[in-house]
Amino acid sequence: MDTLISFASAIPVWLWVTSGIIAFLFIAGERILWKYEAHFPMKTGCGRGKIKLVYGKKNGVRIRYRFELDERYQGRKLDIFLNNKLIHSIPADQTKAAKLFKFEKIALEKPQEGAEVEIYSERDKLFEGVLVLD
Repeated sequence: MDTLISFASAIPVWLWVTSGIIAFLFIAGERILWKYEAHFPMKTGCGRGKIKLVYGKKNGVRIRYRFELDERYQGRKLDIFLNNKLIHSIPADQTKAAKLFKFEKIALEKPQEGAEVEIYSERDKLFEGVLVLD
């Protein structure tokens, strides 16, 4: 027991602290199992955007979206479709700003790479793109 204590006391404090931080991050961190994204380049009269679908072992599937919308689409509900299936709706009260960013949990099966992503505002198709691995 004395040799164990003398060995532990010989290790510098900074090494104990660094090891503790790394151990904490390993235990508390999120393990990402898959991550897909779709980019929507600047479109005159609509804006631009990006969607990211992330599946973590602890938190499940989350969607992160970032849009810069034209004035006429601000304050309108946005619907996000994946292969013609509605996966998420952004309420009108969350689209009032020109720049929109959010990270939310959703229920979704693992999509395939190359799946079609479409963003609609009421009946207008704003953006379309495909999912790619991130």
